[in-house]
Amino acid sequence: MTPAIVLTFFPLCVVALTIGLVALRLGKETRGGLVVLSSGLAVWATGLILLLTGARIAERVLPLGMLLAGAVLHAGTDVARQRAPRRRSVTLAYGFGVLVALTGFFAPRLLYGEGARGPGPVFLPLAVVASGVTVATLVLLARLVRDASSLERPRRLAVLLSCAFGSLGGGGAIALRVWSMGRVEWSAPPLFAAIALTGYAVFSGEELRVRQRLVQGAVQAVITAALSAVGLTAFIAALPWLLPGGAVPIATGSGASILWLAFVVFVAALPLEPLRMLLVEGAARALFQSPITVPELADRVERTETRSRSGSAPRGARRRRLRRCARNSKSAGGHRRAGQTFGEERRGHGVARRDPS
Repeated sequence: MTPAIVLTFFPLCVVALTIGLVALRLGKETRGGLVVLSSGLAVWATGLILLLTGARIAERVLPLGMLLAGAVLHAGTDVARQRAPRRRSVTLAYGFGVLVALTGFFAPRLLYGEGARGPGPVFLPLAVVASGVTVATLVLLARLVRDASSLERPRRLAVLLSCAFGSLGGGGAIALRVWSMGRVEWSAPPLFAAIALTGYAVFSGEELRVRQRLVQGAVQAVITAALSAVGLTAFIAALPWLLPGGAVPIATGSGASILWLAFVVFVAALPLEPLRMLLVEGAARALFQSPITVPELADRVERTETRSRSGSAPRGARRRRLRRCARNSKSAGGHRRAGQTFGEERRGHGVARRDPS
């Protein structure tokens, strides 16, 4: 594997997958379409990595990229909050992608030759149909952009441009590879643009508080990856001294010490995981005013429950006082009515005594 692949397609795959997982974990308004689109871009980048490294499985993984047509349309209708009939077009796009993916997985020679070079029997008609599906998807997304308000238009436009760049870095790159007209590495810039636009659509759709939460989740993921890189590198370097015989059984092909290897990894990971959590939470407290950490969230829940309990007692006392006041007012009203009747009788007698005089 060349350094160019490591420095280009690996980050693309990781960033796309991170965007989808962070949105799935912490997002509120982000719906399934953008998550599927981010994951689909990550799968496509993985297929390109396999192709560039010469893995034979790449020929069967690359046709999964046709699912991106349905994912982009799914994301566009989710952003626009569209229902039927455009939802039916999403189903049709996914169905076409599944058909191509299954064909490529079980019979890749129908699409292209070995190493995805040279067209197969169905590659040209499939490319024509796929181009038509792409154009239809772009037209539908353009209509959604046209019908959007000024506030929603940038987000819908981001999905539209993501579809355009994804098509260039997807089917366009494979067509150039099959007909030996270009290099797969040329797909990196349009893929980067598609992933960046998808990330913008994910983050811009959330309200400010949730957006800050997504940023915190992404930053914590980066910190975790940095700590894991240091820890795993040190662990792999020390692994020969931790195993009997000083050899890694997976590397040597020996299966007798696999269980011992699993035990050593478990024992090493058990204290390192709490240490990683402490370091990530400490960094979150230093970087953000309202960090998303387990202790802070537990404290907020406890404070909310305390306020709820302290506020419920006075409300109950007020209700009891109101009931007593109501009873007292009823009894006082009865006494007042009795007093008024007695006074009227006395005034009546007084009037009767004054009449004879």
